[in-house]
Amino acid sequence: KIVGTGILTFTTGAFAVVLNVKRNLVKEASGTLRFVNSSSSSSSVRVNVDGDVEISAGTVDINLTSGGSGTLDMKRHFTVATGASYQASGSTNATTIFSGGNVQNVSGGGTMDVHFMEVSKTAGSVNLLRDLQARISLKMISGNIVTNSNLFELGLSTSQTGTLTHTSGFVRGNMKRWFNGHNASGSDSRDLFPFGYNDGGIKKRF
Repeated sequence: KIVGTGILTFTTGAFAVVLNVKRNLVKEASGTLRFVNSSSSSSSVRVNVDGDVEISAGTVDINLTSGGSGTLDMKRHFTVATGASYQASGSTNATTIFSGGNVQNVSGGGTMDVHFMEVSKTAGSVNLLRDLQARISLKMISGNIVTNSNLFELGLSTSQTGTLTHTSGFVRGNMKRWFNGHNASGSDSRDLFPFGYNDGGIKKRF
């Protein structure tokens, strides 16, 4: 549990660091928890959380510096409360991974700046109790995204349309994708909507 009102900085040099949190990662009070990489491409921070990630107040910055990479891999629920924020100042290499073997709720009224998103689940789904946007890319390895009455959005604008890498799983519900004209690449990564459902073991897509 992080309760300070100041800035707590986790700094790495030009190497890879892994931080394993065996229970919940809870951020309380108005301060900032930030993970700072060097500008080297070999600099990375990976935070693996076996429990919930709950940002009740303040800010968590998973990747403060461009050049390196920051990853948050969580196995349970993800909540950012109203007034709090989850961000990545060095957004070019910031990844948020859902990897639990259970339903993972995404909730709260705060800011979620997700840039690279990966769904790699052994069971269950990513269950949206709020809108969620993956600004740069979505990688679907295994597991579904269930939007309920909310919206999942891939991309940010006509100049940053977002890409999809798809192996398995689908979006069940409401999804928005950005296009620039007709996305001239003509590739699935730019054009595919991974909608569908399983009907008697037969995967149907739209």
